[in-house]
Amino acid sequence: MAGFVRERCELGPEFEVKKEELYSAFVRYCEEVRMPPFSKRTFTMRLTGRVSLVTVRHHGDPKEYWRGIRLKKGGEGEVFPPKEGGHG
Repeated sequence: MAGFVRERCELGPEFEVKKEELYSAFVRYCEEVRMPPFSKRTFTMRLTGRVSLVTVRHHGDPKEYWRGIRLKKGGEGEVFPPKEGGHG
C-alpha cells in the first residue's frame, strides 16, 4: 500500500479523487508488481487515517471521493500507462 501511495499518488489538502478510480488504479498497480490486491474494504480501512472519504457533489452528481489524495498523471491525460522499456 505504501508503495502505491508513494509511486502513484500525490497527497495534499486540496486534492481529491473518486473512490472507485483510486481503487481501480491500486488494482492495476498490484497487477504490475505481481502482488495480490486488498479487497475494497481493506483498501478503505488502510487508507482511512491518511486521507478522508467524503461524499462530494460535482455537477449535481453525488459521488464518494477521497479527499487529500489524487493520482499522479502519467502523461497524455492517462494515469500511468503500462511501463515499457524502462520508462515511467
